[in-house]
Amino acid sequence: VQVATVGLLGDAEQGLLALLERLPQRQADSAWAGERVSRVNAIERAGWSAKQSRMQALLDTVRDHLPQPLIVGDSTQPVYQGALGYRAPTPNSWFNAGSGYGTLGYGLPAAIGAKLAQPLRPVVALVGDGGLQFSSAELIAAKEAGVGVILLLWNNSSYAEIRDYMNAKAVPLLGVDILTPDFAALAQSCHVSHHRVSNLHGLRELLGQLDNINQPVMVEVDAATFLAD
Repeated sequence: VQVATVGLLGDAEQGLLALLERLPQRQADSAWAGERVSRVNAIERAGWSAKQSRMQALLDTVRDHLPQPLIVGDSTQPVYQGALGYRAPTPNSWFNAGSGYGTLGYGLPAAIGAKLAQPLRPVVALVGDGGLQFSSAELIAAKEAGVGVILLLWNNSSYAEIRDYMNAKAVPLLGVDILTPDFAALAQSCHVSHHRVSNLHGLRELLGQLDNINQPVMVEVDAATFLAD
């Protein structure tokens, strides 16, 4: 426990403002800060697995090929990776249900709300195949309302994060290898266009066409093919 040499008692905001008035002004060394951030990022990324690096590349591609995107995450593996390594371009550009208890199915309806609040920004709902089954009806709601959300669907035909933990602890698998819909047919039934990508090149090309849409779009990523590319 550290004991203060001089104790201060008062309103935090007013007290800090008063202190700032009495301290000498200093300019932040942006070059030093940028170099430190780059070094920390490089050290962090060096410890990632190939799978983590590929999922991070997915997120970075979305960030770099859409203008100021806002990503809303469900509980799915790329979102967990993003919690470690995603660098949002601006504040209020990344939020998700992937922490705490998690909330499967949150991503798509939350993204619809985000798009209504930020109609001029591209909004991406990053959702897994399991999570989408909790709230897939929101897709036709987005279509009916004319909300241009990009549904980026990470399809590994399972609850892969839970399955990986069960395998790691030698727990008999139960309820993690799931039957998933034909998502192209699901999109069609909701009058929503569907695209399937299997690598970063295909994703980059597609994103270039989706920065100014006024209807929902489903972009399905085949996880097994994407990770193996």
